[in-house]
Amino acid sequence: MLLTLAHLFLRSSPPARLRRLFRRYSRIYYDFLRVAEQRALAIADSPAVAEAWRVSFALQRALKERQVLRVEVLLNDGPDTYLSWTNLDDIIERVDSGWTESDEDNAIRTSDYYAAINRSISNLKARFDSESLSKGGDELAQDPLYCSARNALAMKAREISKVSLKN
Repeated sequence: MLLTLAHLFLRSSPPARLRRLFRRYSRIYYDFLRVAEQRALAIADSPAVAEAWRVSFALQRALKERQVLRVEVLLNDGPDTYLSWTNLDDIIERVDSGWTESDEDNAIRTSDYYAAINRSISNLKARFDSESLSKGGDELAQDPLYCSARNALAMKAREISKVSLKN
């Protein structure tokens, strides 16, 4: 008898299910960023704009990595933290707008890598040049390959967000 992916997913422990779901979502997002950055650099009309795009995408990757690390921190906190999560949206809500100063202090205290990612985010934000990106953003949004990648991300994210984390 063949077991479906959903059946195997639901048979694993809650932390394992949450981790797999969020990692899958993150991989899809990283794939999108790779294509988006390639397209942005292809249409950049100057070295300054190209550098602004590089910084922008490095910042997006660092922010996603921090989000992934936040999920790990919460999963290590124990079941009281994650048992109320029912889907991907619940996870994202908790690690973004539901993230507290206490959570931040705990993450920094327990993970040197998390602290390093935070420093990287601060450095990238200091280098972020929104003015250089404002012109190229409209052109990028009309690029067919970028649009295709953005639509694929949206479709896959919708699929993942429908996965229930409850048995």
